Amino acid sequence: MKQQERRLTEIIIQMEPKIRKSIANTSSQERDDLEQEIKLKIIEIVTKGVIKDTPGFWEFKKSFD
Repeated sequence: MKQQERRLTEIIIQMEPKIRKSIANTSSQERDDLEQEIKLKIIEIVTKGVIKDTPGFWEFKKSFD
């Protein structure tokens, strides 16, 4: 689980400049909420399967049997 949390943090950090640029055109009252919603959506998408644990050799081999 820690590895996935680290990956999520890295992804959000990488996306931070794009998020900030995207919300720049939003009213100041809504920026924080929108930024939070975007980050939550990223987390939701990533945890639903974009980032999966890589199977070990035997698990991978078993998938072909």
